[in-house]
Amino acid sequence: MTSRISIAKRKYQAIFTQKENKWFTGYEGDVNSPSYYSTKCIAQDQHTTKWLTVKPKGTVRGRSAANLIFEDEDGFTYKLSLKSVDTLLKALASGAMEIKDGYFYTEFCQVKQGQNYFIDFVEE
Repeated sequence: MTSRISIAKRKYQAIFTQKENKWFTGYEGDVNSPSYYSTKCIAQDQHTTKWLTVKPKGTVRGRSAANLIFEDEDGFTYKLSLKSVDTLLKALASGAMEIKDGYFYTEFCQVKQGQNYFIDFVEE
């Protein structure tokens, strides 16, 4: 599988939560806040893809758009932009995404749209 967005030469760093070592999703301003960043997040130059097992949990309204909330098996939540719903529907319709017990199992990458970080599906 290849990403529809090249992850090799991104101009922003990958952001991980320090405690869980999972992708940060949310408003960039939270990451850049000295108190939040120093205790909760780690920046890395290398971007990767990961296979995640997540289930839809709900929606949340951000500063400029609505987002889907997905939860992994550990209870950690990720934000997915509504812009990615078309990719989700295509993956579901084509059978490219495995679904078991309400969880989606597929490959994701971390993306930045404007001042927000999200997870996004990796397409073939």
